[in-house]
Amino acid sequence: DEHSTKTKPPRNAPSSLKSMLHSESLPWEHLTLKESNIIALETLSRLESNLRGASVAESTYTCLYAHDGVLLDMGKQLGFFDFQEKEEETSHNSNNNNTATTTNNISKGTKLAQICIFASSLSLVKLTETIRAIVMHADIYEEEDYSISSSSFTFCNFVREDLLRQVLKEALHMLQAFGREEEEEEERM
Repeated sequence: DEHSTKTKPPRNAPSSLKSMLHSESLPWEHLTLKESNIIALETLSRLESNLRGASVAESTYTCLYAHDGVLLDMGKQLGFFDFQEKEEETSHNSNNNNTATTTNNISKGTKLAQICIFASSLSLVKLTETIRAIVMHADIYEEEDYSISSSSFTFCNFVREDLLRQVLKEALHMLQAFGREEEEEEERM
């Protein structure tokens, strides 16, 4: 119909941590543990929204950290995979102009906050992918509705299950070490 218009999202999905409008970036380089707690809770609310029936676009991908390009950028900066190899697999990210920050020059607290955001965002995407697979294989009529609303999403297909486990283990290990250090500090006072 010539009188109909296509609905366009208000902005393109982010392709990296620094790809936001007006050169603003997602909180990352100076991320605090308090900020990461808030972001992780928001990530959980996106998962809950998906489980309550919201579309993938209205739940999972309203978390800007959950987009493939941002996850790729975070994983690169945290050293979880070889960026050059993954860049070839995800050609849609070839237009990003980000430069990696070195994780060696940041505080332990910032590094912990970053890995927690990466782990929670990656988990959100992979759990959404698992939910989609379960619904697609279920013997109920609603799976058609769900599959249509989630069919165009790749769910970070360049991340295998073993990498997800590695990221989660590292995040838990760092959180435990941080907790022990905090307890030792309190005992010394």
